[in-house]
Amino acid sequence: SLQRGADAHLEVINRSGQVVADILGEDPAHPGSYLGGSFGGVDYVPGGTLLCGFETYVIEYNLDGSVVRYVEFPDAGFPEGVTRAPDGSVVLLGYQQQVLTFLDAELNRTPALDRSYLSPPGIGSLQGLAWNSDTGEYLVRSNYAPVTSYLDPAVWSMPTSLDSISKVFDMNQGSSFPFWNRYGQTVYMPDEQLVAILSRQDDPGEGAPHPEIHLYDSDGSFEVIKVTDVTYQHRNFIPTPLAYIPSLQQFVMRKRNPDGTP
Repeated sequence: SLQRGADAHLEVINRSGQVVADILGEDPAHPGSYLGGSFGGVDYVPGGTLLCGFETYVIEYNLDGSVVRYVEFPDAGFPEGVTRAPDGSVVLLGYQQQVLTFLDAELNRTPALDRSYLSPPGIGSLQGLAWNSDTGEYLVRSNYAPVTSYLDPAVWSMPTSLDSISKVFDMNQGSSFPFWNRYGQTVYMPDEQLVAILSRQDDPGEGAPHPEIHLYDSDGSFEVIKVTDVTYQHRNFIPTPLAYIPSLQQFVMRKRNPDGTP
């Protein structure tokens, strides 16, 4: 059953880092009540809806938080990665799974298209699944490279066949904080040809910990958007989900309470 308790929120953030809307995720099984717990991946659907992963569910929401439709896929794992291809098909990347799970545009399972992958030696685990609509390839973020280091993360591209991988750029994070505990979802911004990655700023000199959105260009240089309207005390919190709405130049991210709970 769907978890209930503290309400699950999504925050809409403009290009300056200001929160412009708060979305409460309606419980699809109980209209009028709200989900409790944490969203996994989230992606924007042209036309004005959001696809969200939650436990073993994929839920499509209007921007007011009302449910459009939902489906359950227990075999897909907790969908921390949710991305939509131009043909409307959807790809899920489950927590600690090395399988890309495919759905058609109606959110029906298409198991014949599922693909298993193994991270190439020395790259570590791959996270932050995104779709580069300009190249027609997936973007993924490596936790660390090589395995013995937490300080050399990178973004990689993979064709739809998943039979090769190539580095797009190194991420110069400039921090000794463990990388796996610092970065969340990756999204591609087609209007600006940038890669956006959600981050947690944990520098005591910056005040209370807060999210940041790092906008990378093709050579790895980046701009930082500070989301100071959202803060939290729990320093182990990983700000995972992120989506981008090109028509509004706005981002959507999961909100946590100040103590780090959902």
